Amino acid sequence: MDGISRIIAKINTDAEAEITQRELSARERETVIRTEFAELERNTYGDAIKLGAEAAVERFERLKDTANQAAEQRILDEKQALLDETFSLAEKRLTDLPDAQYIELLAAIAAKSAQTGAEKLIFNEADKAQCGDKIVKSANAKLALRDIRAELTLADETRDISGGVIISGYGIEIDTSLEVLISQRQNELSLIIAPSLFELNR
Repeated sequence: MDGISRIIAKINTDAEAEITQRELSARERETVIRTEFAELERNTYGDAIKLGAEAAVERFERLKDTANQAAEQRILDEKQALLDETFSLAEKRLTDLPDAQYIELLAAIAAKSAQTGAEKLIFNEADKAQCGDKIVKSANAKLALRDIRAELTLADETRDISGGVIISGYGIEIDTSLEVLISQRQNELSLIIAPSLFELNR
């Protein structure tokens, strides 16, 4: 082999070695790059999962708080409705008392609430017709026992009340209808009734 051929052969050999080295370096670099990207992908995926999980937890907590608040409000509404129903039932039971007890109740209310003993007693239409005179008579008897003027009379007019009596005289009216009496004591009675009504919710 002459000198030129040896030189060409040497160049080829060196070139092949250089190519082989470059290929090895490229493959190594490719492996490093792939490894780096795989790690980045894992980290990015992990971060996304973590952030997604945190967001999901935060959303769950918000939804849970909202649900709890809604549930508490619903319970409060139900309790209030139950209280209202209880007072309505109490009012109905008073109006449904036997005649003798109902007359005694209204006579006692009228005698206690009368200011002068000469007022007019106003009832609803049914009570006036059924027992108005008896209530007036009984209320006057109670006033007389206390040595108080006993000149209560039955008013001509009637009022749209569920029961009870309105005492009218000298430009003043005292509303002792059953709905008003119960309403006036509702807060006080609620404190007494509520623990028993809501015991099942504990």
